[in-house]
Amino acid sequence: MKKASFFGKKVRCFSSTHERSHIYSSLGMAPPVPGQEYYALVREGHIGSFYRVNAKGEATHLEQVMSDPGSKYAYLFALADPTPPGGAVFRFNDAGKQMALTGFAEDVPITRQERKTTEYILKQERVFSSLSKADMSWSHVYNKGVESQEYKNTAKRLSDAIFQAFYDYAEKNLTEGLPLLVSGGCGLNCDWNRMWHESGLFESVFVPPCPNDSGSALGTAVDAQWYYTGQAGIEWSV
Repeated sequence: MKKASFFGKKVRCFSSTHERSHIYSSLGMAPPVPGQEYYALVREGHIGSFYRVNAKGEATHLEQVMSDPGSKYAYLFALADPTPPGGAVFRFNDAGKQMALTGFAEDVPITRQERKTTEYILKQERVFSSLSKADMSWSHVYNKGVESQEYKNTAKRLSDAIFQAFYDYAEKNLTEGLPLLVSGGCGLNCDWNRMWHESGLFESVFVPPCPNDSGSALGTAVDAQWYYTGQAGIEWSV
Protein backbone atom coordinates (compact mmCIF):
# COMPACT_ATOMS: atom_id res chain seq x y z
CA MET A 1 0.00 0.00 0.00
CA LYS A 2 1.25 3.49 -0.82
CA LYS A 3 -0.05 7.02 -1.24
CA ALA A 4 -0.66 8.23 -4.76
CA SER A 5 -2.48 10.84 -6.79
CA PHE A 6 -5.47 10.01 -9.01
CA PHE A 7 -6.90 12.83 -11.15
CA GLY A 8 -5.51 15.33 -8.67
CA LYS A 9 -6.89 13.59 -5.59
CA LYS A 10 -4.81 11.90 -2.94
CA VAL A 11 -5.65 8.21 -2.72
CA ARG A 12 -4.31 5.02 -1.16
CA CYS A 13 -2.87 2.76 -3.84
CA PHE A 14 -3.06 -0.96 -3.06
CA SER A 15 -1.17 -3.54 -5.11
CA SER A 16 -1.57 -7.31 -4.98
CA THR A 17 0.05 -10.14 -6.96
CA HIS A 18 -1.53 -12.36 -9.57
CA GLU A 19 -1.39 -15.47 -7.40
CA ARG A 20 -2.84 -13.60 -4.41
CA SER A 21 -5.70 -12.37 -6.60
CA HIS A 22 -6.59 -16.01 -7.26
CA ILE A 23 -6.24 -17.09 -3.63
CA TYR A 24 -8.35 -14.24 -2.27
CA SER A 25 -11.06 -14.52 -4.90
CA SER A 26 -11.68 -18.09 -3.72
CA LEU A 27 -11.31 -17.18 -0.04
CA GLY A 28 -13.64 -14.20 -0.30
CA MET A 29 -16.36 -16.13 -2.13
CA ALA A 30 -16.17 -19.30 -0.01
CA PRO A 31 -19.02 -19.96 2.45
CA PRO A 32 -18.16 -17.83 5.50
CA VAL A 33 -16.90 -19.83 8.49
CA PRO A 34 -15.26 -17.64 11.17
CA GLY A 35 -11.78 -18.83 12.11
CA GLN A 36 -11.66 -21.47 9.39
CA GLU A 37 -8.28 -22.53 8.00
CA TYR A 38 -7.90 -23.72 4.41
CA TYR A 39 -5.63 -25.26 1.88
CA ALA A 40 -5.61 -23.33 -1.39
CA LEU A 41 -4.64 -24.61 -4.82
CA VAL A 42 -3.78 -22.12 -7.56
CA ARG A 43 -3.40 -23.89 -10.87
CA GLU A 44 -3.37 -21.95 -14.14
CA GLY A 45 -1.21 -21.32 -17.18
CA HIS A 46 1.96 -20.60 -15.20
CA ILE A 47 1.22 -21.22 -11.51
CA GLY A 48 0.86 -24.69 -10.02
CA SER A 49 1.12 -24.34 -6.24
CA PHE A 50 -0.51 -25.21 -2.94
CA TYR A 51 -0.91 -22.69 -0.12
CA ARG A 52 -2.22 -22.67 3.43
CA VAL A 53 -4.56 -19.93 4.65
CA ASN A 54 -4.65 -19.51 8.43
CA ALA A 55 -7.56 -18.42 10.61
CA LYS A 56 -6.59 -14.76 10.17
CA GLY A 57 -6.70 -15.03 6.38
CA GLU A 58 -2.93 -14.97 5.88
CA ALA A 59 -1.81 -17.07 2.90
CA THR A 60 1.50 -18.96 3.00
CA HIS A 61 3.06 -20.72 0.03
CA LEU A 62 3.61 -24.43 0.62
CA GLU A 63 4.97 -25.92 -2.60
CA GLN A 64 5.13 -25.41 -6.34
CA VAL A 65 4.10 -28.84 -7.55
CA MET A 66 4.39 -28.09 -11.26
CA SER A 67 5.38 -25.15 -13.43
CA ASP A 68 3.08 -24.15 -16.31
CA PRO A 69 0.38 -26.79 -15.64
CA GLY A 70 -2.26 -25.02 -17.72
CA SER A 71 0.13 -24.36 -20.59
CA LYS A 72 1.28 -27.99 -20.55
CA TYR A 73 -2.32 -29.14 -20.64
CA ALA A 74 -3.31 -26.89 -23.57
CA TYR A 75 -0.10 -27.52 -25.53
CA LEU A 76 -1.26 -30.96 -26.65
CA PHE A 77 -4.28 -29.56 -28.51
CA ALA A 78 -2.08 -27.33 -30.69
CA LEU A 79 0.35 -30.19 -31.19
CA ALA A 80 -2.40 -32.36 -32.68
CA ASP A 81 -4.17 -29.54 -34.52
CA PRO A 82 -2.69 -29.13 -38.04
CA THR A 83 -3.98 -25.55 -38.22
CA PRO A 84 -1.25 -23.58 -36.35
CA PRO A 85 2.24 -23.39 -37.89
CA GLY A 86 5.28 -25.02 -36.30
CA GLY A 87 6.09 -22.15 -33.97
CA ALA A 88 2.62 -21.34 -32.64
CA VAL A 89 1.36 -23.37 -29.68
CA PHE A 90 -0.65 -21.19 -27.30
CA ARG A 91 -4.28 -20.19 -27.87
CA PHE A 92 -6.56 -19.30 -24.97
CA ASN A 93 -9.46 -21.45 -26.16
CA ASP A 94 -7.47 -24.68 -26.64
CA ALA A 95 -7.74 -25.86 -23.02
CA GLY A 96 -11.54 -25.82 -22.98
CA LYS A 97 -11.77 -27.72 -26.25
CA GLN A 98 -9.33 -30.33 -24.99
CA MET A 99 -11.27 -30.72 -21.73
CA ALA A 100 -14.34 -31.68 -23.76
CA LEU A 101 -12.47 -34.03 -26.06
CA THR A 102 -10.90 -36.01 -23.21
CA GLY A 103 -14.43 -37.30 -22.55
CA PHE A 104 -14.14 -39.34 -25.75
CA ALA A 105 -10.98 -41.18 -24.72
CA GLU A 106 -11.03 -44.97 -24.77
CA ASP A 107 -10.65 -46.94 -21.55
CA VAL A 108 -7.62 -48.91 -22.68
CA PRO A 109 -4.06 -49.39 -21.32
CA ILE A 110 -1.61 -46.55 -21.96
CA THR A 111 0.69 -47.09 -24.94
CA ARG A 112 4.43 -46.50 -25.10
CA GLN A 113 3.91 -43.57 -27.48
CA GLU A 114 1.34 -41.96 -25.21
CA ARG A 115 3.66 -42.28 -22.22
CA LYS A 116 6.61 -40.82 -24.15
CA THR A 117 4.61 -37.79 -25.33
CA THR A 118 3.05 -37.16 -21.91
CA GLU A 119 6.30 -37.49 -19.98
CA TYR A 120 8.17 -35.21 -22.40
CA ILE A 121 5.59 -32.42 -21.98
CA LEU A 122 5.52 -32.75 -18.20
CA LYS A 123 9.28 -32.51 -17.77
CA GLN A 124 9.49 -29.17 -19.62
CA GLU A 125 9.98 -26.20 -17.30
CA ARG A 126 8.48 -23.45 -19.45
CA VAL A 127 6.12 -24.69 -22.12
CA PHE A 128 4.61 -21.28 -22.88
CA SER A 129 7.89 -19.52 -23.64
CA SER A 130 10.32 -22.21 -24.71
CA LEU A 131 8.57 -25.22 -26.30
CA SER A 132 7.54 -24.79 -29.93
CA LYS A 133 5.28 -27.15 -31.81
CA ALA A 134 8.14 -28.17 -34.08
CA ASP A 135 10.08 -29.40 -31.03
CA MET A 136 7.66 -32.33 -30.81
CA SER A 137 7.29 -33.19 -34.46
CA TRP A 138 8.37 -36.70 -33.47
CA SER A 139 5.22 -37.29 -31.40
CA HIS A 140 2.57 -39.74 -32.60
CA VAL A 141 -0.10 -37.01 -32.32
CA TYR A 142 1.81 -34.28 -34.17
CA ASN A 143 -0.71 -32.79 -36.67
CA LYS A 144 -2.77 -35.95 -36.22
CA GLY A 145 -5.98 -33.95 -35.91
CA VAL A 146 -8.04 -33.22 -32.81
CA GLU A 147 -10.79 -35.57 -34.01
CA SER A 148 -8.40 -38.52 -34.05
CA GLN A 149 -8.77 -41.19 -31.40
CA GLU A 150 -5.01 -41.15 -30.83
CA TYR A 151 -5.19 -37.52 -29.77
CA LYS A 152 -8.25 -37.97 -27.54
CA ASN A 153 -6.65 -40.90 -25.74
CA THR A 154 -3.39 -39.01 -25.23
CA ALA A 155 -5.26 -35.94 -24.00
CA LYS A 156 -6.79 -38.08 -21.25
CA ARG A 157 -3.35 -39.49 -20.36
CA LEU A 158 -1.93 -35.99 -20.02
CA SER A 159 -4.92 -34.77 -18.03
CA ASP A 160 -4.68 -37.67 -15.60
CA ALA A 161 -0.92 -37.27 -15.21
CA ILE A 162 -1.20 -33.57 -14.35
CA PHE A 163 -3.91 -34.25 -11.79
CA GLN A 164 -1.96 -37.15 -10.31
CA ALA A 165 1.10 -34.98 -9.65
CA PHE A 166 -0.98 -32.62 -7.51
CA TYR A 167 -2.89 -35.46 -5.89
CA ASP A 168 0.33 -37.22 -4.87
CA TYR A 169 1.60 -34.07 -3.15
CA ALA A 170 -1.72 -33.47 -1.41
CA GLU A 171 -2.05 -37.05 -0.21
CA LYS A 172 1.44 -36.98 1.30
CA ASN A 173 1.54 -33.45 2.72
CA LEU A 174 -1.97 -32.03 3.19
CA THR A 175 -3.01 -34.41 5.92
CA GLU A 176 -5.18 -32.24 8.18
CA GLY A 177 -8.34 -32.61 6.12
CA LEU A 178 -8.88 -28.85 5.83
CA PRO A 179 -11.29 -27.48 3.20
CA LEU A 180 -9.68 -26.89 -0.21
CA LEU A 181 -10.05 -23.66 -2.17
CA VAL A 182 -9.44 -24.08 -5.91
CA SER A 183 -8.62 -21.15 -8.20
CA GLY A 184 -6.76 -20.35 -11.39
CA GLY A 185 -7.85 -21.19 -14.92
CA CYS A 186 -7.52 -24.93 -14.27
CA GLY A 187 -10.37 -24.50 -11.80
CA LEU A 188 -12.61 -24.59 -14.89
CA ASN A 189 -11.67 -28.23 -15.46
CA CYS A 190 -14.76 -30.19 -14.43
CA ASP A 191 -12.96 -33.56 -14.33
CA TRP A 192 -10.28 -32.31 -11.96
CA ASN A 193 -12.82 -30.61 -9.69
CA ARG A 194 -14.85 -33.81 -9.50
CA MET A 195 -11.76 -35.84 -8.66
CA TRP A 196 -10.87 -33.44 -5.83
CA HIS A 197 -14.39 -33.77 -4.46
CA GLU A 198 -14.16 -37.55 -4.61
CA SER A 199 -10.60 -37.80 -3.27
CA GLY A 200 -11.60 -37.80 0.39
CA LEU A 201 -8.54 -35.69 1.24
CA PHE A 202 -10.45 -32.56 2.21
CA GLU A 203 -13.42 -31.66 4.40
CA SER A 204 -14.91 -29.84 1.42
CA VAL A 205 -13.85 -28.39 -1.93
CA PHE A 206 -14.89 -24.89 -3.06
CA VAL A 207 -14.42 -23.59 -6.60
CA PRO A 208 -15.69 -20.04 -7.23
CA PRO A 209 -17.69 -19.37 -10.43
CA CYS A 210 -14.82 -17.18 -11.70
CA PRO A 211 -11.66 -19.11 -10.81
CA ASN A 212 -9.68 -17.92 -13.85
CA ASP A 213 -8.35 -14.44 -14.56
CA SER A 214 -11.91 -13.11 -14.82
CA GLY A 215 -11.93 -13.25 -11.01
CA SER A 216 -8.58 -11.54 -10.49
CA ALA A 217 -9.98 -8.01 -10.14
CA LEU A 218 -12.40 -9.26 -7.50
CA GLY A 219 -9.62 -11.17 -5.75
CA THR A 220 -7.43 -8.06 -5.62
CA ALA A 221 -10.33 -6.10 -4.10
CA VAL A 222 -10.86 -8.86 -1.52
CA ASP A 223 -7.14 -8.80 -0.74
CA ALA A 224 -7.36 -5.03 -0.19
CA GLN A 225 -10.45 -5.45 2.00
CA TRP A 226 -8.62 -8.06 4.07
CA TYR A 227 -5.56 -5.80 4.36
CA TYR A 228 -7.57 -2.85 5.67
CA THR A 229 -10.24 -4.64 7.73
CA GLY A 230 -8.94 -8.12 8.51
CA GLN A 231 -12.05 -9.59 6.86
CA ALA A 232 -11.88 -11.40 3.51
CA GLY A 233 -15.50 -12.58 3.15
CA ILE A 234 -17.90 -10.87 0.76
CA GLU A 235 -21.59 -11.20 -0.10
CA TRP A 236 -22.14 -12.22 -3.71
CA SER A 237 -24.34 -13.98 -6.21
CA VAL A 238 -23.60 -15.28 -9.68
